[in-house]
Amino acid sequence: MTYRLRTLLVDLALAGSSVACGDAPSTDELTGRASTTSIASAPAPTDDTTTSRAAPSTAPTVAPDPTVDPGDGSACIGTRLGLSCLVDGEWENFDRDNSPIYDWVQSVDLCPDGRILAITLDGVATHAGGRWTEIPAEFSVSGPDAVACGTDAIWAGFFGWVGRFQNGEWTFWDSEEVLGTTDFVKTVNDVAISPDGIAWVATSSSIARFDGEWTVWEEGAGFDVGLSPTAVDVDVAADGTYTVYVAAGFRGIARFSEGQWTLQEAGLNGARDIAAADGTVLVPAFRNGATSYEGIAATPVTVADGLSSDTVRGIAIDDAGRQWFATSYGLTVLTDDGARTYRVDNSGLLDNDTYAVAVGGGGPVLPGEDPRPPSGLSGIVTDDTGTPLAGITVEACVDELRDEFDGETPCSDHPFSVSTVTAADGRFEVGDLPAGRYTIALQSPAGWTRVVDGSVAARYAAPAGEIADLGVITLSG
Repeated sequence: MTYRLRTLLVDLALAGSSVACGDAPSTDELTGRASTTSIASAPAPTDDTTTSRAAPSTAPTVAPDPTVDPGDGSACIGTRLGLSCLVDGEWENFDRDNSPIYDWVQSVDLCPDGRILAITLDGVATHAGGRWTEIPAEFSVSGPDAVACGTDAIWAGFFGWVGRFQNGEWTFWDSEEVLGTTDFVKTVNDVAISPDGIAWVATSSSIARFDGEWTVWEEGAGFDVGLSPTAVDVDVAADGTYTVYVAAGFRGIARFSEGQWTLQEAGLNGARDIAAADGTVLVPAFRNGATSYEGIAATPVTVADGLSSDTVRGIAIDDAGRQWFATSYGLTVLTDDGARTYRVDNSGLLDNDTYAVAVGGGGPVLPGEDPRPPSGLSGIVTDDTGTPLAGITVEACVDELRDEFDGETPCSDHPFSVSTVTAADGRFEVGDLPAGRYTIALQSPAGWTRVVDGSVAARYAAPAGEIADLGVITLSG
């Protein structure tokens, strides 16, 4: 049976608590960064298909820290709170305090020359030589959804546009002009660059290639069925030849080799990433882990195989064949020796809620676990009049809370959860928690209620070695 959760908009009287709900930074926060520099962006496009503008000729001023300079032997993980990079067994974190990067990094890439490439609110940012440089694209209504690095250019996919930054200037193409014939091409989901510098773009209804000119494949043009591409990757063989793989929605996996597309039926459901190496293709399987394809053979990869969560968002395969999974509860690396999982409670990872992963070369040395002291959450539950509510079950969960749940409680299918009951004065305390961030569900006689901030589940920080006081939670109705 499926149960529906009521929604409680956050109504907290904070009492010195440490709360991280993932709000977008304010204008003052964005303009107050002294640690980055911006390269001039292109103006708003005219009616032409493309537009470009040169960056300033003067060298930008950039901050000297941090000092990480990833290349081969590195990995970067996009999280809900910023970017974590692992280099030579050490963690380095980037967020709005020390970089142009803000919360919720959903796309990251490592360039052949060792630069980190990540999306920002206004465009993209690169990190090299211990310094960040921001390359804004101010005309866009939102930041990019995808970013990719080639040998001599950076590519980014925006809503309604695809952009290339090369030789110090942006060039933008209107997606409706060059990426296909349906309205769905406005959604540019992913970009990948093959070794010959060709850009491959996945929109919500087409696959496009740019090799100096645009070529588009969609229903009626190369395919006799409709596609819903969500992600693209390039598998490069030892001799330099390559195969392009596209997660094509409910149609399965599209494969481009020797100038031809083929479709392999596969049960893809909302796969937001795809990774291919040596003929192995990995795709997320919605809330069911991931699936590994060897030819037509499909093998599920789940928590039973060592994943920290079955909610997988980002996937990568390094040159050593290790498989990297960005999940809703940390980063898992599957190796020949077993699974390694990194979370806030056992490593320097910035946040457990991870969305993207990029690996350079053979990938970094994997560090051992570094356990952190346990944490906890406390607070008071009251009604609309301020009267404390006794006997309310408070459940703390590590995963996203959705409108519906199928188990005995909203968190019963999460990788980790814990519950307690409010005392006569409405107070509750949950101790001995692994450090990290938690969502909250409350059970009253009226049923289960999830605590949300705006339209998403509120997440509360439980720092290592501390009991975070959430203050007053008002349970209406």
